[in-house]
Amino acid sequence: MLTANGRNPYWAQFMSEEQMRAAHAGIHAMHVAMAASVPQGEHRELEGASHQYLHVEQPDAIVHAIRDLLAKAAKQQ
Repeated sequence: MLTANGRNPYWAQFMSEEQMRAAHAGIHAMHVAMAASVPQGEHRELEGASHQYLHVEQPDAIVHAIRDLLAKAAKQQ
């Protein structure tokens, strides 16, 4: 599970800073719980990345996560 910890530019158009902090806290908690709910689940936080542009802002982190997942899957076979 990847969590983008950067500021969400879309939310900033209609949410206060306090509302955005609360929303991010809720999403973070949900991602932690989702990762913990599956065997070998993992949660990674990507600082400075926003949800809609995560793949553009931090492509190396995405590729690294996919490679790690594939390596884990290959070991289980």
